[in-house]
Amino acid sequence: MPDLTTLANVKAYAQITDNTSDAVLSRLISAFSAWFLNQINRGALIESTYTEQRNGQGGDSLTTIYYPIQSITSLTVDGQTIPASDGVTPGYWADSFSVFLSGCYRFCKGRGNVKLVYSAGYPSVPLDVEQAVIDQVVLTARRQPNLGTVSQQMNGITTVAFSQKDLAPGVSAVIENYKSKTVVGW
Repeated sequence: MPDLTTLANVKAYAQITDNTSDAVLSRLISAFSAWFLNQINRGALIESTYTEQRNGQGGDSLTTIYYPIQSITSLTVDGQTIPASDGVTPGYWADSFSVFLSGCYRFCKGRGNVKLVYSAGYPSVPLDVEQAVIDQVVLTARRQPNLGTVSQQMNGITTVAFSQKDLAPGVSAVIENYKSKTVVGW
């Protein structure tokens, strides 16, 4: 699985100019990229081709596992190829998340009777996702020397408290925005 940001972008954001922390930062980038994809319960964000064998539910719409849908290569229901609709003739059309049938076509009830081949995902990592990973990497890297420390006294006079939050600000909101939807008829 590819990383959701680069070492160069993390270093630029954190204003790090030397190479002493490259190994740690690279490890954190990979770890938080995998963690982010796990949190959103999606196998991938970057555009790829997928084949889904699904159960027909009898309706005229089907929500795909991967999104946003970029294009549909083929759609068959009960072995019958469904043509693309041009808006006038019956067939299929899609928005970012679902495939719709028009005219007399339906996703007939059946087990594994719908086969959809399509391209979905983002052409590149969305900027808010990349920034969330960068923020989390930088927060963790900067906390590293103080992990587990709640406060410190310096020279018996000054008390310094450290944040105990696990996530950088805004990361939770980005996760919620990209979280996978429940798919019916799988």
